[in-house]
Amino acid sequence: MKLINYSKNGACMDLKAGKVFWKYTFEARKYPMLEEDLSCDVCIVGSGSSGAHCAYFLAETGLNVVLIDKRDISEGSTVAYTGLLQFSNDKTLTSLIHSFGEEAGTRHVQLCLDAIRTLEKDVVPSLKENPDFKIRKSLYYASNPMHVSKLKEEYRNLKTRNFPVEYYTEKEINRKFSFPKAGALVQIMMLKSILINMHIY
Repeated sequence: MKLINYSKNGACMDLKAGKVFWKYTFEARKYPMLEEDLSCDVCIVGSGSSGAHCAYFLAETGLNVVLIDKRDISEGSTVAYTGLLQFSNDKTLTSLIHSFGEEAGTRHVQLCLDAIRTLEKDVVPSLKENPDFKIRKSLYYASNPMHVSKLKEEYRNLKTRNFPVEYYTEKEINRKFSFPKAGALVQIMMLKSILINMHIY
């Protein structure tokens, strides 16, 4: 797999503001500029988290993959992201079911969980550098008592489909955490990962 920058002529949209954490936690590698025609099976434009993961998996199948970016590699919005990957994201399973139906909504969340498990069991052990990958629990809590019913509905939807979740009552939250909340949903699978390092050929 080749990682290259192409000409920076023209403007780039600024995708972040302020001082970002990841930019100062490790020294970024430098990659050559694209200065000649290349032949490849797959060319991925954009070297953020999504582009990097796609390039990794496609290259693992034996395809000749080229990853290009107008910015420095991984210097777009990915450099400002949280570093957290979760199987349940901005749109809850309940919301996914309402929007796309039970089968599609459940499959989306299951594929996210499968992806995290693949990273843990297959990708991370194969990397040349340690990406500081760790499985962690995450806590979704009701910001006020009126939100408890929605949290309970999400818990039921996840639990009945065998996703690894627990529900904490207000009493359990007060016992386990240093802040009081009316209700909380705990995801068992979560990970912290710096942008996955890829094989470079």
